[in-house]
Amino acid sequence: MNLRRILGATTLIFFAGSLLFAEGVPATQPPQADSSLIDAHGTAHVTRVVPIPSTISPEAQQSLARQVPDVPGHRPLADRRSQTDAWQARAGEQWRSLYPVHMAMQTLAGVPVRVVTPLVIPANKQDRVFLNVHGGGFNSDSGSLTETIPIANMTQTKVIAVLYRLAPEHPFPAAIDDTVSVYKELLKNYAPQNIALYGTSAGAVLTAEVTVRLRQLGLPLPGRSWNFFWVWRFQPAWGFTVSVRITGSVWTS
Repeated sequence: MNLRRILGATTLIFFAGSLLFAEGVPATQPPQADSSLIDAHGTAHVTRVVPIPSTISPEAQQSLARQVPDVPGHRPLADRRSQTDAWQARAGEQWRSLYPVHMAMQTLAGVPVRVVTPLVIPANKQDRVFLNVHGGGFNSDSGSLTETIPIANMTQTKVIAVLYRLAPEHPFPAAIDDTVSVYKELLKNYAPQNIALYGTSAGAVLTAEVTVRLRQLGLPLPGRSWNFFWVWRFQPAWGFTVSVRITGSVWTS
């Protein structure tokens, strides 16, 4: 498994997603000067105006020049889901053109899942499976395609993405319960040491929650797991940066 390539792909996925969700947010007049104050409740409000770096591409400069308020305007959840689903479909097809895989929808333990299978699985990886819990704030699916297609192709390992029930219609712990149900079903065909659980953003949190639940239930833990956390920000000395933090461990061969 080439973690550097996976990290690069994941960074692009997250960055593209962040730009998507910035679209459609009503513009406000941005601050023009540094300021700081402490309000009546004792909360400190600090504003720093950071110029757009000249070291990044014109496209990135244009994107960062958009005026986005600190508190985004209200967007109905149905609209957010619709926009996210459309982006997943487009990005999924783009990834699939770069990283060919077989795609299928199935149901495991009553839970819908995406099954993403490499075109060729080496003999030493046919008894392994990745279990993905997608990101999306627990109330939408912003990763069951983009978080799985490159992984399956580059690792030559089957990936199963849990399409867990979403909040607020299905509050905590519905997502955990669905993932645990799928994991238990996988244990019928895979040794626990050959199952890798992973997630990004909300899915990273869910990965940890599921691991704790498995321990509480006395079930064997997956042999590998990892979490993707990310942040993008300005740093005056270096300009615009995107950083991704990976915690956990993966198979090395």
